[in-house]
Amino acid sequence: MSKIIIFAYNVDSSFWAKGQDYLFSKLKLDKNSCHLRRLTFGIFGIKKPWRKFLQFLPYQKEFLYRNNFNKTYPIFKNVPLPAIFIKQSGDLKLLMGPEEIAGQDNLSAFKKILKNKLTTLGKIK
Repeated sequence: MSKIIIFAYNVDSSFWAKGQDYLFSKLKLDKNSCHLRRLTFGIFGIKKPWRKFLQFLPYQKEFLYRNNFNKTYPIFKNVPLPAIFIKQSGDLKLLMGPEEIAGQDNLSAFKKILKNKLTTLGKIK
């Protein structure tokens, strides 16, 4: 069975929630805004370098906002978000938690850390 990488954002999927998260993060009004979205999304959607990086990952990808993640994986409802998980054979394993994601200053550094973690799993080179 193939592995799935799951990106779980710490914002709900409504247009208003995503817009508010983006605006507050850019204006630095909310320290709790979703750092994963801040790293990977710009004003017009997903950042091109992030999209290219994702294309080369040898995983199926799933992108879930908080409300959808909690519905899809209710057993992980209390896991702090944002987070990145690996799913294989129904098992979900945390790859990166909110502290590690928040510790990344820019997209390049974030991609490098994520690539290193996935390389350690033996899936990419």
